[in-house]
Amino acid sequence: MPDFLPGTDSDLLIWFNNFQLKFPTYAPTLGFTAAEVAALADDYNMLVFAVNASEAVRNESQARTSYKNVLRDGPVGTTQPALPAIPTLAPPATVVAPGIIPRLRSIVQRVKAHPSYTETIGADLGVIATPAQTPATQAKPTATAKAEPGSTVRINWTKAGYDGVLVESQRAGETVWTLIATDTQSPYIDTRAPVQAGAPELRRYRLRYVKNDEPVGSYSDEMTVTTTP
Repeated sequence: MPDFLPGTDSDLLIWFNNFQLKFPTYAPTLGFTAAEVAALADDYNMLVFAVNASEAVRNESQARTSYKNVLRDGPVGTTQPALPAIPTLAPPATVVAPGIIPRLRSIVQRVKAHPSYTETIGADLGVIATPAQTPATQAKPTATAKAEPGSTVRINWTKAGYDGVLVESQRAGETVWTLIATDTQSPYIDTRAPVQAGAPELRRYRLRYVKNDEPVGSYSDEMTVTTTP
């Protein structure tokens, strides 16, 4: 059945932010105390920290792998890459107990069960379930590609309930698409060395969703990037 909560962490944080910003307006009418409103805000802040910290560590790991590969394999003459920075991970003032989403669902149940609840309130808070995701035959990834130092390219993409994406690429002059990765968590970092060491390189990318190990839907719009040595 459709669920009012998004499936991915990034989409969940967007939804949760809207809910926790608007909830204080409706809380007194729906029977919630100021302490409960504050506890919800603490849950949101803690989830933001946990998701962002996980993403920061993952990005650092990918950047350090790219750094290590360049130092190890070169080729000779490659521009010295910058040492990846260690992310700053400061937790919020209030560290909450496990079970943020179960607590959130319990709050939503109380909201909907209150006599003062209306469909207008539900729509504003985002607690009315939406239809199931777009059929796989119509799926098309949304993505952006950005050049980063060391000839790497960062591709941010939206998961949208699928298992991952196929990442295909062409270098300048190539006419055949080459599968370079199957990625299950955004962003994907292309760490391939350029064909000509130390030189900028034009690359094109396109993505396609994967579900149950099978490609589905159509390709994303093509993205063109010139790498930065």
